[in-house]
Amino acid sequence: MGKFLDGLRRAVHAKMTEAQAIPKTTKGRAAALLRDEKKKGGEAGAVQRAAARLGIHPDSFRRYVNGKRKNPPKHIEEKLASEVRAVWKPNVQKKVAQQAKTAPVKISGKAEFGYSNSHSNTHTPDPRMRHIAETLPPHYATPLWQALEDGDEQEAQRIVREYIQNEYIREAGGDNQYTEIEFGDVRYMDFNF
Repeated sequence: MGKFLDGLRRAVHAKMTEAQAIPKTTKGRAAALLRDEKKKGGEAGAVQRAAARLGIHPDSFRRYVNGKRKNPPKHIEEKLASEVRAVWKPNVQKKVAQQAKTAPVKISGKAEFGYSNSHSNTHTPDPRMRHIAETLPPHYATPLWQALEDGDEQEAQRIVREYIQNEYIREAGGDNQYTEIEFGDVRYMDFNF
């Protein structure tokens, strides 16, 4: 799961009510992921498929489902929450995302990016880690939520990149009209609406 889509899903889940929130326990989240796999591909091999989504051994996944292991490593816990968030109450998620399409979206994150300019043939030799804190107007937010519905991480990145290019770099005019941003490592990306 990409950082942009996961951040958008967290924003959607933050707006869902307590009754609609994903399960809080590891056992509950593992059970939800297993139910999703059974729904998609049938009973046979569901545990193996769910474990593969988390990148763990099926026996470890069984221990989470049975409640024998309650505290997975942090990266497994985050991956489990992310996977469950992606499939939890899809109709409610769509409804919340539809309401968000008409509102501005606040972004805060940390990502490595550099610049290239096709007109002057220049580029940053070493992209830098930068903090991003911006508010996207609704005309950028609408396609961003559509990218979430389509599950398109690249499109979500393109929209944020296009906003930064158009609103901050190209508005200065001159050679900046040809400047493009290139994202590298994305540490995190949070959204709020």
